[in-house]
Amino acid sequence: AFNAIYGHLEDGVAAPDHASWQTFLAGVVAADGRDQLGRILWAEQLTVLRLIDNKYLFRPFWLGQADAEEKRARSRRRAVNAYNAGQTLAVLEELFERLYVMRQQVFHGAATRGSRLNRPALKSCTAILARLVPAMMDIMIAAGAETDWGQLCFPPVEQTPPAGEKPWHAANR
Repeated sequence: AFNAIYGHLEDGVAAPDHASWQTFLAGVVAADGRDQLGRILWAEQLTVLRLIDNKYLFRPFWLGQADAEEKRARSRRRAVNAYNAGQTLAVLEELFERLYVMRQQVFHGAATRGSRLNRPALKSCTAILARLVPAMMDIMIAAGAETDWGQLCFPPVEQTPPAGEKPWHAANR
């Protein structure tokens, strides 16, 4: 669901994921006049900070960087400082870095069916997304149709069957 709201085209091709969701987060936070996202982050602070602190959701860990632990500690401090300063975007950026690693684990095969290894983190990730994504959609709707969220990768299209053919849904009843 998150991919569906942040993905967009640039020069006729799908924009890179990382840059796309970073731009989207900045836009949705800017459009969040009622601070819905900030209130969700505050209510879920412990979960968010645990996800940010999870070394298995930290990209430098998987890249085998020698200073991964030091970078993770700095990242955790940035998140705590951002919470204390009420900087919703900064917290979301740290959080979504971790959510993106989980997304890669799920979609690229590291999270296998029946595995117990990353299930607590997966459960926390899906729970926080279940709160954030509907709020983001509400913010987008409230911002109105005049707000430019980027060109859709797969916009809705009217599909008309060739002459003499029934629509797929009618032919397959």
